[in-house]
Amino acid sequence: MHHIRMELWLQQILMQNGFDVKDNLTKDVNYLLNESGIESAKTQKAHTMGITVYNNIKQLLTENNHGTT
Repeated sequence: MHHIRMELWLQQILMQNGFDVKDNLTKDVNYLLNESGIESAKTQKAHTMGITVYNNIKQLLTENNHGTT
């Protein structure tokens, strides 16, 4: 249950900062947030598709001008 609450919290932060949050990887996805750091099938697919993978939400927000530096 803790994992689900954390995921929802991260989604809220991203949406509040102007990101569209999707459940699936498509050609419209620019970034994948993988807070666990585990190299899953989704993460591998993102690399193959040229999608930037972040392991830290603060880094994603900062590097994409949505957060404070």
